[in-house]
Amino acid sequence: MKRTFYFIAVLALGITACNKDQIQTPAEEPAAPGTEAPIYHFSIPASLGNEANTKAVTLGESTINSTFANTDKVYVFIEGKGSNAGKLATSHNGEDAATYLTPSNINGTSCDLTGALKFYYKNNDALAPYTPAEGDVVNLYYNMTYPSNMDMSYFYYRMQNGSKNQDIYSEIFGSLSLESQGASAYDFAMAKMKVTGVTGNGTDGYSLTMVQYDDETKSNVHFEKLGSMFRQRLTFTDKNGDAIAVPTINNLTVRFEGGNFIVGQYWPFSPYGPYYQSPTLPIKNPIISAEGDLYLALMFIDANKNRPLVLEATDNQGNVYSVTKAAPAGGFENGKYYYGSATLAWQKCILPTVTGTSATPVNGCFTITENPFNFTISGNSEGYNFKLPEGHGGTITLDNLTASRDDSPIIEQNINDPNADVSLVLTGTNSITASFDGILVYGNLKLSCTGTSATLTVTASSVGSCGIKGHNYRSDGVPGVSYNELYTTTELDVSSMLAATGYSVIRSARTDHTDGSYTWTYTVTPKNP
Repeated sequence: MKRTFYFIAVLALGITACNKDQIQTPAEEPAAPGTEAPIYHFSIPASLGNEANTKAVTLGESTINSTFANTDKVYVFIEGKGSNAGKLATSHNGEDAATYLTPSNINGTSCDLTGALKFYYKNNDALAPYTPAEGDVVNLYYNMTYPSNMDMSYFYYRMQNGSKNQDIYSEIFGSLSLESQGASAYDFAMAKMKVTGVTGNGTDGYSLTMVQYDDETKSNVHFEKLGSMFRQRLTFTDKNGDAIAVPTINNLTVRFEGGNFIVGQYWPFSPYGPYYQSPTLPIKNPIISAEGDLYLALMFIDANKNRPLVLEATDNQGNVYSVTKAAPAGGFENGKYYYGSATLAWQKCILPTVTGTSATPVNGCFTITENPFNFTISGNSEGYNFKLPEGHGGTITLDNLTASRDDSPIIEQNINDPNADVSLVLTGTNSITASFDGILVYGNLKLSCTGTSATLTVTASSVGSCGIKGHNYRSDGVPGVSYNELYTTTELDVSSMLAATGYSVIRSARTDHTDGSYTWTYTVTPKNP
């Protein structure tokens, strides 16, 4: 059952509602910016109905307590229709602060919503008064976080941080900016009404009478929650299946198995339509309580409501844990509170084993400082790269490494110094996948191996690099250096360019993939094994 709550409402100056055929005050063209708008007095008898659980929720509790509070806020936004067609208005103080209605005379699930609001045109004429007229659509947003002082064009579920109610700010150019919010900031509802009468005068103020937008026989305001709230108590198990303490999670991804959900929305003011969809909700450095409590706000699409929900977490040691939760009977529904538990089981470790350097990863990057460097990378690496020091070289051993990163090479050196030679020693079978180049150095890159042979398979998004690039092995057209003959699509002996003394290097034929990426395999063998 969809959880809703009701405001039984007549907007008036102590007068009764007038009928929808009543003659209205004609809409006026916007006055010059800075002109004060007339006051509209609101006094709204309000009560929560039997299905009032959408106000949501006292997060973290197994029961829901829906009562009014004097801190509640209802913002009012108007879409012009009829004589106001195409115009938009918000309620604010005529300068830069949003204004709203607030509960008074609170008695549990009943109250009066009161306030004196002034309406001003949105966008370029924000300080020009707006006069509501018959047919206008009134949007009321209950307990919604206002994203800016005078603009209400979107609401973005991706700003979550996993907490119940913590706001996180970061400093940008000397001022604090909201970075993320707890789930309670997303616990709001909305209603849509239509103006049927405007009464009063400019001296004493005006009032509006309204009916429900979808049912003109009803004058009560019907609020409906847009999304659902989750509180999941998370536990974790290691590779042996044993329970472990809640680890420090660097990244958490929430997704439907094979489908999208809604991560942003705003109507009526969004030019992009009612909703913005995404297959994932990523949360960086989620706030998870010591008990494992994670709070989320999600908005579902009916077509995907029966899909399983997947949570995947990566800790600060590169361990990946996941859990798949089946949809409840009837599917996930908006406007509900899901209170449960989930065990995330260890799946793999994506942090490679790195020896021979004191570097530790910061935001996925190992910054190497040793001169000369001599380190080994092995195991499974996803999302990590290695930035080599500028101006000098050293040795890197790849020992049965499987590595991938989307936004940069796996190994990278950013200064053009042909004397900064890099020796790449291969052990066993190695594979790297990256956007553009898998390995990019500006010194001379020389390959050797341990044992009788070793391979390096490189998949890159640019045919111009053959997957790896050095001063001695560059793309076609670079003057003064050796070309890597990238347009050769058959097997090629590249020993003269890439092989260390005493070794040979054979590059495989190029494999072209349908996604625009390309793969080459480099096989290294000693000349006299």
